[in-house]
Amino acid sequence: MAYKECPECGGPVRDEIPVCGTCGYKFALQTTSRNVAAAPQEDVAPLNDYWAAVYGAPVESPQPASASPYASEVIKRYEEAYQTAKTTCHVGDISRKIGIGLAVILALGSLAGVIQQNWILLWSLLLLAGAVGALFYILGVLASAQGSALKASLDGAVNTSPFLTKEQKAKVLLPLEENVSPTNAPTRSERPHP
Repeated sequence: MAYKECPECGGPVRDEIPVCGTCGYKFALQTTSRNVAAAPQEDVAPLNDYWAAVYGAPVESPQPASASPYASEVIKRYEEAYQTAKTTCHVGDISRKIGIGLAVILALGSLAGVIQQNWILLWSLLLLAGAVGALFYILGVLASAQGSALKASLDGAVNTSPFLTKEQKAKVLLPLEENVSPTNAPTRSERPHP
């Protein structure tokens, strides 16, 4: 096997492989010397034949995002997933409020122990109030965290989706009343907090 040297990183690359496995440098397909000059991007042939040989199937070039027939379905799926994430966050908020409310009600109920001078009733209701309040509050925090993690995961998925244009990504990521494009998108300080 003959090897050539990558002009970018200096690593050895087999002659029949058009891309350096270390740095990703693309070689011109037909070279006559050991010193390979940097080829302009237009002169580099598609790598479909190489990937077909490696993986056993031809690799199709992705369609431009504007021509993707799946864009509307993908947008709908992302919007439904964002709605699920928002609902999960809201359930967490409600659970925390219920926990605080139940703790307050049970703590007020423990006043009956003070009136009757039954200290066991007082302390048992206070402990119950603390336990119930803490349980609902912790479950609410966990649900909100799960919803926030889902939102973050969706942000990454939308941002790297090959099916969406920048305008479509902005529409999914910034669901405001007016239509926002990447050119007039609000800055971080201008964005409303959910």
